[in-house]
Parts: sequence; structure tokens; C-alpha cells
Amino acid sequence: NCSNGLRNLRPGYRATWERILLLFLAHYLISAYLLAASGKSGIPRLITSPTVGAPAFVRPGDTFAVSLDVSGAGVLREISLHSIADEDDIMFLNAETKLDKGRDLREFTVPESASAGLYDLHVSVTVNGEVRADCEPHAVAVVESFDVPFTFAQVTDYHVGDPRVLKRIPGIDVADVRRQAAEAVNRLKPAFVLITGDICAYAETYERDYPVAVEEIRSLFTVPTLLVPGNHDLYAKTDGEGNLWAEGLDFWKETFGATHCTVDYGPFRFIGLNTYSWPQGVRNHNRDYHKSVGTRHTYQGTLSREEFDWLKEQLRTLDGRKPILFAHHGPREFEADPGEFGSDSCVSRDEFKALLKEAAVPLYIYGHIHYTEDYTEDGTRFVAVSTSGSYNVEENPWSMRVFGAREDLTIETVVVPYLREAPLLK
Repeated sequence: NCSNGLRNLRPGYRATWERILLLFLAHYLISAYLLAASGKSGIPRLITSPTVGAPAFVRPGDTFAVSLDVSGAGVLREISLHSIADEDDIMFLNAETKLDKGRDLREFTVPESASAGLYDLHVSVTVNGEVRADCEPHAVAVVESFDVPFTFAQVTDYHVGDPRVLKRIPGIDVADVRRQAAEAVNRLKPAFVLITGDICAYAETYERDYPVAVEEIRSLFTVPTLLVPGNHDLYAKTDGEGNLWAEGLDFWKETFGATHCTVDYGPFRFIGLNTYSWPQGVRNHNRDYHKSVGTRHTYQGTLSREEFDWLKEQLRTLDGRKPILFAHHGPREFEADPGEFGSDSCVSRDEFKALLKEAAVPLYIYGHIHYTEDYTEDGTRFVAVSTSGSYNVEENPWSMRVFGAREDLTIETVVVPYLREAPLLK
């Protein structure tokens, strides 16, 4: 995996990679200190896709695309896949190719002998004479087939660092709740799991909580994870004068990559949305500042016009596939009139619902509300499930959703409780 994969490289590269790792760690520590002072986290990403939140699904012998973001023209030195299940299972792909400055998209072929499973993606490049290395955990899933039937799962509202659950359930071991959610998903062995937002909690602790969240997801889940952000992941925070102190959008992009994703899996297209794509001013979580200047904050959903246009493009290019949408907010949790928040560029609830009806979206999966919901409106079935890391509403047990994609292209779903009583800290 990404924490120990470098030591598994073939002997001829060991000494070089140990030096790279030392330089990389030194650069990381210096950059983390400097960026923390400016309210940002981590260091620039080299691998921009695939990611732990939007992995590539590929069959043995087929190709998948890798997007790299380099500061200048360079050379891709090595690219490899490291099995999360077997540290001796490492596949070195063809590399030694020149890279263009900026985003560079290249395709690579998975060997026909590859075993089905989940892999970490390792990359090293030389740019302007400097060697850079990066690893993206759980970024590539090698699958035997995309045929139906298959199963997938949903957990939601992970809420790393959320203090509210401790106030409502004193003594709860909320990390154990999250662990049991992951174990329940792993026992099912689905094709993938959707994690529909609110991975973290509040801007005040993003610097601590984002690294914890990605490490938990990497270490606990043994199946591919598709992530989209929720409102708690994308809060901005200013001081009393409106100076930006923390920007959740930066933390998300630096930790998980893109805020939306598309995965074509067999006869279906899974489209993950950012339903908290408000301007920064609305996402500002400093309510006292809003009161002082007469603006408004909301934790409810919307789509920016850019996000809305991106969704329409994904629906326009289905090529016969059935669209399945997943997001943090359901349409009922969208603001009816974004203009009330000074955001005329955002999409209203009615406009969003009209697109779902026009596109005949059969299924929409979401979280946010902390309880189980299942209803059908204008031909679309809307389903939610209770939280996996915070407090549940209306005595809903901690649960996941399990979906079965059938040969007739219908999808059935059931709620599967995995925990009914709160585990307590020992």
C-alpha cells in the first residue's frame, strides 16, 4: 500500500527510491508547515486521477488513463500498481515517456495476467532535473467482468472530528462506529462502495481531520471507494473582518482530488455530484461575520452553473447506459431560491428536479439527513441511509445500503443495520 509500497520495489531501484523518499519526506514536512500557516494542507498532487475517491476500473489486458500534474516538461520514470492484499503482487507498467507541462493524460495497459483486486498507484517523474514521487491509495481496481448482476453499497456522513455525537451520546467510541461500517461493507465484497459526503466535520479542525479521514478510508476499506463531498467537507472560515482562515475546497482537492466523478460500470453510469458548490461567501461558516455584514450561510444544497452544465454533459453522453446519481444532498435538501443567498449563478431546487425528470434518472442516492429515506417522484427513486459516524435521527440504527444491479437493468436496494447500540470508549 502507499505506506509501505516503496520498500517493495525491485532491488535495482531500492537505493534510488530510498533517497527519493527521504527528499520527499523533507519536502513534505517543510511544505506542510508553510501551508498550514496559510490555512492550506499537504503538498501539490502529482497524480490527479485516478484517486482513492474516483478509482479506475479496468479488466486484465485493458487500458486505463492516468492524469499527472507537473510543473514543467519532464519524463515519467516509473509507474506501478501495488496490490493492497498481497505486498508481493506488484505490476510495473510501461513508462519512460516524456511529459508535457501541466496536466498530462496518458493511458497504460494492465497485464493480462493481473489478478482481480484493488491496487495502490505509484508514480515517479523527473521534472526540471528534480525527481518527484507520488502514491495514490486504492486508485485502480482490476475486475474480471463488468457484467450484471453485481452489488454495490453506500455509507454516508462519516464525520471525522465531529464533536456533536459526543454531546448527544457521551462516551461513544465513534471511531469504532466507522470501523464497523467499513467491516460490514468489506464482508459484503461489493464491486464498490459510495461514500456520500460529510467525510469531515468543521473547518476549525480540517488540518487534523482530513489526514485522519483519508488514512481511515485507505486502511479500513478493502473495496473501491467512490467519494463526493458534503457541506461539512467544504466549509470556508473567515475571521471577523472576512479574511479567509480555512478553505474546505482546497483541503478536499489536495486530499481526495476532484469534487465530482463519473464511473461507467457495465450498463450503468454512476455520476457523483458536488451538491455544495456554493460560492465561498455562502460556504463561510462564520455566522457572526454573516450577521455583521448582512449575508447568509446555508448547509443545504445547490449546484453551481458549472456543476450543472457538467452534469448535463454526463447525461448527454450516456451512450445507452442507465444513469445512477449519487450526492450528499437530495433534491428536498436543495435551497429553493439560491438568489436569497446572493447566488444567482446557482441552480434552484426546481431546476435541478426538472433535469432529473427530463433525463429519466432511475435512481438517486444521497445522505445528509442522518436517517433512512426511500421515495419515488417523477419516475426517480430517491434513497438515503443513516450516518456512519455521527448521531442518528429518529432512532435509526447505524446502517448501510446494499444495492443489487440485476440482469434486467433494474436495481434493488435494502437497508442493512450493522450496529444498533453505541460502542463506548473503554
